[in-house]
Amino acid sequence: MKKNYAFLIVVLLCGITTALQAQNNALNLDGTANYVSIPNTYSINSSAFTVEFDFYMNSLQDYNGGISSTNNAGIPQPFDFYVNNLGEAKLALGNGSQSDTINLTTLNAGQWYHIAIVVGDGTLRVQINGNLTTLSFIGSSLSSTGNIRIGDRMDGVTNANAKFDNVRIWSVARAFSEIQNNRSTCLTGNEAGLDIYYTFENISGNTVPDIAGNNGSQNGTITGSFSNTAGTGCTPMVPAAPTTNYATQIFAGDDKTLADLQISGNNIKWYYEPPGNYLLSNNYPLYDKLMYYATQTVTGLESTNRLAIPVNRISNATQIVPPASTVANLVANTLTGATAQWFTTPSGGTPLASSDAITSGTYYVEQVITTDIETLGNGFNLPAGIAIETDGKIIVADYANNSIKRMNVDGTDVITLGSGFSLPVGVAIQADGKIIVADTGNNAVKRMNADGTNIEIVGSGFNQPTGVALQADGKIVVADYNNNAIKRMNTDGTNILTLGSGFNYPSGVALQADGKIIVTDSYNNAIKRMDPDGMNIVTLGSGFNEPYGVVVQADGKIVIADYGNNAVKRMNTDGTNIITLGSGFYQPTGVALQADGKIVVADYSNNVIKRITEASTSNRVAVQVATTTTPATHLHFDGTNNYIPLTHFEKPNEFTIEAWVKNDYDSGTIICWGKNTNDTSHTKLRVDDGDVDFYTYDNVNDVSSTISSSIHINSNWHHIAVVKNANPTNNLEIYVDGVLGATGTVNINITSDNLLIGGRTYNNSGPFEFYEGELDEIRIWNVARTATQINASKDCELLGNENGLLAYYKFNQGYDQANNTAISTLTNSVTGGSNGVLNNFNLYGTKSNWLNGSPITSGVTCASLGTDDFLSSNDFQVYPNPSSGIFNIQTKEDGLLEVYDVTGRKVTSQKATSATSQVDLSGYNNGVYFLKTNRATLKLIKN
Repeated sequence: MKKNYAFLIVVLLCGITTALQAQNNALNLDGTANYVSIPNTYSINSSAFTVEFDFYMNSLQDYNGGISSTNNAGIPQPFDFYVNNLGEAKLALGNGSQSDTINLTTLNAGQWYHIAIVVGDGTLRVQINGNLTTLSFIGSSLSSTGNIRIGDRMDGVTNANAKFDNVRIWSVARAFSEIQNNRSTCLTGNEAGLDIYYTFENISGNTVPDIAGNNGSQNGTITGSFSNTAGTGCTPMVPAAPTTNYATQIFAGDDKTLADLQISGNNIKWYYEPPGNYLLSNNYPLYDKLMYYATQTVTGLESTNRLAIPVNRISNATQIVPPASTVANLVANTLTGATAQWFTTPSGGTPLASSDAITSGTYYVEQVITTDIETLGNGFNLPAGIAIETDGKIIVADYANNSIKRMNVDGTDVITLGSGFSLPVGVAIQADGKIIVADTGNNAVKRMNADGTNIEIVGSGFNQPTGVALQADGKIVVADYNNNAIKRMNTDGTNILTLGSGFNYPSGVALQADGKIIVTDSYNNAIKRMDPDGMNIVTLGSGFNEPYGVVVQADGKIVIADYGNNAVKRMNTDGTNIITLGSGFYQPTGVALQADGKIVVADYSNNVIKRITEASTSNRVAVQVATTTTPATHLHFDGTNNYIPLTHFEKPNEFTIEAWVKNDYDSGTIICWGKNTNDTSHTKLRVDDGDVDFYTYDNVNDVSSTISSSIHINSNWHHIAVVKNANPTNNLEIYVDGVLGATGTVNINITSDNLLIGGRTYNNSGPFEFYEGELDEIRIWNVARTATQINASKDCELLGNENGLLAYYKFNQGYDQANNTAISTLTNSVTGGSNGVLNNFNLYGTKSNWLNGSPITSGVTCASLGTDDFLSSNDFQVYPNPSSGIFNIQTKEDGLLEVYDVTGRKVTSQKATSATSQVDLSGYNNGVYFLKTNRATLKLIKN
């Protein structure tokens, strides 16, 4: 007698429908001794297995065999699926000697069906087209030693006149939702537990290739005649975006590329924009405060969602610190509101305290962001919907103000777009930038240009639509609230279809990367998901109370505006791990995602738009730290926004301005006198394409003039002096390296209030035309200095008490390239003179910081050298001077050439002839040296 294998059988005839559409190749068997055999070396896992296949009977006959695993007598080991001549689908389970047959349901010829047979944990489950058909407990163990055939069983009784497609045999019991969600989706062949996968796309002779890669090659062999025919095919599984563990990634130095970012995925591609096609190479450099976008490609299919990676340059690759420094001396350029933590290990460990001493070596830094909820914009009245434009601007459906508004990403510049709306709720952005509006009070869906013009109605028949979303093909999905329906229409509003059923006042819709539709089913207090065709509706998560708005993150997680719970929540794509994000919301209705992953919320009853920044910790990067005792001698300006204002500094009638400069030709304004009233009058000393210019503009008389030196400067150090005297003619002189380069007449009948170092200003305006380069030894006198006086003191420091000296800035502050953030004041060495405040300087590294290496030796004053040290003679000439190392000496007689440094130490000596001699200082430090002959002494400048 037969043994009872099914103790409890539940048969559910659940409206089996034909959702699959014929496409691609299928295997067609004509019912005359033809079948596909699977190698005898393969045995099914009888304790847990899943068999899936697409099945189409050409006609009903005595038996249409599906897939079976039987012995030679046709007894199941462990199963046999077939359909009789009445269309009754049956499944037999057995151990090779005994079996039990279960009646499943009735199938029709001429229709495709997806059959799934699942055994696991002593339970049988059969799903047809994703719907549960049979559920039973299995009372005895099954045998797995049978031979597997497609279209027949081993005794040859059930030859099928049928088509087969997408045969999948698993060594695991697939979950109900896995069958539902993936039955029409193409697999990669590498899925866990997938032993055999036949798509019948590349049959070679009578061999059916096995695409699964987990269990070796299990190619099938076709016996008898067959043909290829149109099949169900499968929908390519659009991969999710790649993933990362970090909301923001940091880097140190200027040599990092996209390859340095930490991201997980296959065949990563990088893009410059979220929707654009500007592909970047892996060695594309990282730039501070930019966003990069990544996709992954799996089995030839690229993810449509792109993972946004905001990056932040947190530090130089190397930091130099003064002696006895602590962690507090290290510089970390964190994002606004973020903090930095320093470590001695690349991972793990305890953050260092700010008071911990540091030494030369490798340290590691990471950025920490705390949860923050900020309010954006103002003037909203029950805002209901949110959408984000590609440039980051935020579109708001301002429900009670009957308007659509747009604001910048920071909430500024709120403007109204279009008109004629009545209680709008949902908004979405098309690929072309046009805005789709669910105009609830007008029972309409509308579209307008990005600037609010050309408003048109799209589609018809809606009753208070509240949510809109866009498919990848541009079709519009609508939550038709009062019609209790989800609808879809073409982009022009034609071909309106209803998708799915059973909704109760659905309010919001969103699209997954695979095209499936997420619905907030408000009055059912549920989040639901269905296929793009409206089939296979499943409920995700639980505990919602009138959920309203919904959006899908790049990683597939779902964010919900849970209106009745006054909360914003997020859950995994399968509905698990529901968490609440932030607090303080009052009936939120709309949610949207910025490119950087921040969540923007329409906080309906609080009448505000809010943005959630989630707590996160960045990756950790290495920074080399070195200590230095080398003092700085000058200051570098980056040409971007560095400047030093000196307030209440009146320009004298007669004056001399001196400065040592080192720059690359077109370098901006060195010094400018300007007004802080409604007056554009100003004077400035600048370098322009290697020319040293003095420019004057008289606003009252609308007169301007420019005097340019005939001596050009290069990128070495040069001394510049501008002298304005009381002589009515030729009253302005420009000296370069002590040589007169220009004379001219200027009429500076203007007064000034402020002096600016490193930029141009007037009319109390913000600085511009910033200086780029290095500055040292700025001196401002209220007397017109002579050429002799200029040359006598330009190469050494002053005492600071010289007659007529108004301001004297030595720039001998801080340490070379070190973290000098505490030294932000430029000291005036004239007693009682104005100090300057450094604005926007980094004060660490090689730019925008205090540096060493100017030609003026700190601590060596003109008084200590004496005037004899600056004598020159017509008896010999030196050129070039300044020089980077080689000085040519022409003398009238033979003699001895001796070179001394500023401390009086002899560094070299050699004989001179009446011909040209050369002194080579290439191996010595930059600075001032003194060349002595039998007759005279001349200063040499090495730079």
